[in-house]
Amino acid sequence: MIFLLKNSRTPGTLVHGPHGNQPNNSSPTITRVTSGIEYSRPFRPKWSGTAGLIFQRAGARDDKGDPMIRDFHNCPLTASGNNHDDMLLAKVESVYTGSSDPSSSLVRHESSIYFHFYSQDQNVAILTHLRRNGLI
Repeated sequence: MIFLLKNSRTPGTLVHGPHGNQPNNSSPTITRVTSGIEYSRPFRPKWSGTAGLIFQRAGARDDKGDPMIRDFHNCPLTASGNNHDDMLLAKVESVYTGSSDPSSSLVRHESSIYFHFYSQDQNVAILTHLRRNGLI
């Protein structure tokens, strides 16, 4: 079982240029908080599987650390138009190895489903759907 917790800050210079094209020469910083859990185990000889859930919250901040919703050109920096976006990723992977060496995989299949939350109303709707179908 693997637990993941990560807090990262990345300069937004790749998207917005060296000074973000802002009038005050500031550049946005992309902030991400990621947490998750993965569980792996062999389920047949030469076959193994992994299942996991990963949650990520991402947003943009200015040089002072204040949230940025729009850039200098009035373009949104998040898909939702809020201070941050939330995403939940469900991952299932199966791997077939033809030898006893787990690093040499012959066949790898990975499926992922992600939920991108735009507002609190959608969070409730998705959770209600999952509960109705007995998934949580």
